[in-house]
Amino acid sequence: MVSTLTLNAPNHAETIRRLNTAFFLAARDAARESVPFAMTAFGVPQVLAEWLLTAGPDEVVALATLPVCTFEVRLPTRAMQTVCLPGGRVPIETDCPVVAMHTALLAVGATSERS
Repeated sequence: MVSTLTLNAPNHAETIRRLNTAFFLAARDAARESVPFAMTAFGVPQVLAEWLLTAGPDEVVALATLPVCTFEVRLPTRAMQTVCLPGGRVPIETDCPVVAMHTALLAVGATSERS
């Protein structure tokens, strides 16, 4: 007998495709405002941000069908520990200068690693 849980399980490939599509379209919108902003906010390399500016919808969807998520979680370690560790679950202050600086440093580090 096949489990109903198995039959009702989400199609992960479709979920990943939808997430990737949304990610690339949002990165494209950001790149239209500013390529450096798209690189920082979305963690995409410059060549991808520039490609997204001229890519058609079919090209974006084709790229989005990769079998893995094309983005990575970039939460500050302290934020993850605060939320994920036992006894955590406390509100995280996300609009303070330290978080903004940490995000910028992560972006700069990620950019230099890709170069």
